[in-house]
Amino acid sequence: PARQNLGIRWWLARAWHHWQQAGTDAAERLHPALDRAARTIKQDPSHSLPELAGQAGISPEHLGRLFRSEMGEGFVTFRHRARLDTLDRIIADNPTTTLLDAALEAGFGSYPQFYRAFLALRGCAPYAYYKSSDGAVPTAETADGTQL
Repeated sequence: PARQNLGIRWWLARAWHHWQQAGTDAAERLHPALDRAARTIKQDPSHSLPELAGQAGISPEHLGRLFRSEMGEGFVTFRHRARLDTLDRIIADNPTTTLLDAALEAGFGSYPQFYRAFLALRGCAPYAYYKSSDGAVPTAETADGTQL
């Protein structure tokens, strides 16, 4: 029995060691279909959920659930973030472009869609954000342009 207990303790210690090492790696890994979809969206945010799901060989519903469970946000919000990152690059490369032109080039369908996404994700109006000296404004504008 003592020898058997020693063997069990050794295997438990070994399993514990491997579990601790795998804990950090496992938390950073994403489902392969989600990883591929996220990389594709970051490169080109014009792709739709059904299109990405078809490329991955899974249903759009399953890919949507993967976004919510593993990324912590839905597909549309993730795509809006990628489009806003693209918008930032467009404005940095060409500071004289209008917000409408930059938003349309970044993949937003209309200025209202862009404005709603911007306000929801960055907490202020786009014009105030880009006209501030540091690129971030803690206040938001109302529709008539007054500060909140």
